[in-house]
Amino acid sequence: MVLSLRDHQLLRAAIQLNECYQTDQVAPQTSSCLPNDRWAQILKLERQLQKAHQHGYTGASRICIHRFSEKLRLLVSELATFEIQSKPSLPSKTAKPSLRDLYEELRSLADEFVIVDVDDLLLGGRGQRWEAFRAA
Repeated sequence: MVLSLRDHQLLRAAIQLNECYQTDQVAPQTSSCLPNDRWAQILKLERQLQKAHQHGYTGASRICIHRFSEKLRLLVSELATFEIQSKPSLPSKTAKPSLRDLYEELRSLADEFVIVDVDDLLLGGRGQRWEAFRAA
């Protein structure tokens, strides 16, 4: 069977898409650690606040309380981010399309739309534009 240039390019794009579906590539997660520095800053501010109270320094106490609350909000935010990042991602439950399905979908796109652009990455850097005129 001889394929036209357009069909050959659609088939190549379908093969590339199929390979992407088959290689369950998971983005590497950055290994983040607990915000120990932020915790140390909070402990330091707590000690400063206690000393300000002991010595009756009300101005210093207000400043320490303000800084303490800011650092505490940042710590809570960083811990929430850490919690989200540390949860394992669940594998996709969606069925992977077959090569035939991908090819037929690409062909139907070319039949339904006047212009179809296939991403340069799928064609090895040689993006193509097909003009498929629909029958009226």
